[in-house]
Amino acid sequence: GTASGPEIALCEEAVFGTDADVISWDYGMCDGSWYFRKAMYNQRAGLNPNRPAIIDLNVGGSEFATRLRSNKAVEERGLTTLYLNPDEFDAMEAAIPDTFGLSEEQAQAMPVMVR
Repeated sequence: GTASGPEIALCEEAVFGTDADVISWDYGMCDGSWYFRKAMYNQRAGLNPNRPAIIDLNVGGSEFATRLRSNKAVEERGLTTLYLNPDEFDAMEAAIPDTFGLSEEQAQAMPVMVR
């Protein structure tokens, strides 16, 4: 994988262009506890002429508080950040049945939108 900073953060215009309305952050696994990577990613998004909203995917984990502080810092400067509360994400994930290892008959017995 790739970390969000400095690799992506310093090249956001080249990666996302200058006309993006929304960009996503899904680098939690590679950024790990290095909170400054997300902070750099967020700050650089604010330099984009279109000032895109940042949608955080998989923002939970042990670094949730520092990641949230990074979002609050750019929100105070007028950027929009959106994230799914980790508890809500866990509840949503738990509600989706695990179909791994089911027989064809068991899988077909599940609702169509779950298969």
